[in-house]
Amino acid sequence: MRIAYVAAVCAVVLLLAAGPGRADNALQPLVTYTVPPQTPPSPSTLRFATLEWPPYISRELPGNGYVAHLLNEVFGAAGYRVELVFLPWQRAINALSDTSFAGYVPEYFDKTISEKQCLFSEGFPGGPLALVHRTGRSIALAPLEEMRHLRFGVVAGYVNFREFDDADYLFKDDAPDDMHNIRKLLAGRIDVIIGDAMVIQYLYRTHIAPGGNDLTILRPYLEDKPLHLCVNPRHPDAEVVQKVFAKGLETLRRNGRLQQLYDAFVQMCAPQNNGPNPAESQDVQACPPVR
Repeated sequence: MRIAYVAAVCAVVLLLAAGPGRADNALQPLVTYTVPPQTPPSPSTLRFATLEWPPYISRELPGNGYVAHLLNEVFGAAGYRVELVFLPWQRAINALSDTSFAGYVPEYFDKTISEKQCLFSEGFPGGPLALVHRTGRSIALAPLEEMRHLRFGVVAGYVNFREFDDADYLFKDDAPDDMHNIRKLLAGRIDVIIGDAMVIQYLYRTHIAPGGNDLTILRPYLEDKPLHLCVNPRHPDAEVVQKVFAKGLETLRRNGRLQQLYDAFVQMCAPQNNGPNPAESQDVQACPPVR
């Protein structure tokens, strides 16, 4: 029964991905790698660095997820083929030193990052930045100065919010990704995770404890964070890439396709949270890991 349910929901997601009146072969399929190719992409191919960050983008999601489909629709409509290279986040950022990469995605906007480092696109729908702790611990939101006794789990290279990122007096334990932070939190090595609430819920309920209730998400959320494409200013066609994405994103926003993609891939793939912790949300069933 579960297999049939999963197959049915994934079929709906893929049908929505095709879009209204869009032929199945209208867009070239995405090409994905886990190691950067040795050869440069062709002039009609755009290569982007990314990370495993479900339910937004991941090789385990149908069609690699919402952000991947967004890139493919925007650039595919302009005649480009899209390549995605899945890397640990810090390596994805560092990939911009290679001019064969047109950029990396997704990123939070940070005004301290100069245009020599990243050309930010306009924002597209993302998710809530939150603090997460183990259920049963008494931790409440407070001014950061009053939380300095806590051990915070952060992902190396992530932008969070400026006050937190600048708070050198806080204890911050780096990890290569969100999954490592969740495991450290459950093992008692850190007290709090800062991260996207839907990513943390998805990883916990899909990879660690379906039906579990070991994590509590503090409310209210810290911020609702839009996502951005970071265009590589060193790429030979950086200005063209930036303009094509801006025009395509606006088209999808105006015709409702952007929200449709977000709803199909994020809302259907993420646990639907109706309370402060994952125990009060549905299990992840729509987009299970690919075995």
